[in-house]
Amino acid sequence: MDLLRTRRREQLLLGACIEGKQPFVVDNTNATVAERARYIAPALASGFRVLGYFFATDPKAAFARNRARAGRAAIPAAGLFGTHKRLQAPTLDEGFERVYRVELAAPGGFKVSQWLPPPPNRSNS
Repeated sequence: MDLLRTRRREQLLLGACIEGKQPFVVDNTNATVAERARYIAPALASGFRVLGYFFATDPKAAFARNRARAGRAAIPAAGLFGTHKRLQAPTLDEGFERVYRVELAAPGGFKVSQWLPPPPNRSNS
């Protein structure tokens, strides 16, 4: 949404990727099952593999990092804590093939580990 700015543009791009069988990445905070479904359902219907990355974040630590941001990069505290309050952790029942957990690692890196393994009836590729 940062790049596309509107849901209409997002839907056009998503539709083009699905129609063209072009793999895509959704880089957005999709805190609820319903928000994620707008991407997962059409992707699954078109035969895409769906992988999830769950950024496990302590809200107080996120707030502290956010305070160091300048200008428009800073998210209002109400938005940050409101999103955390609405957060529904992803599950395989949503259609994910796998879900990875992402944690901050010093200095400025990430630690990624498989969080939810694929169910026995899905491919491990």
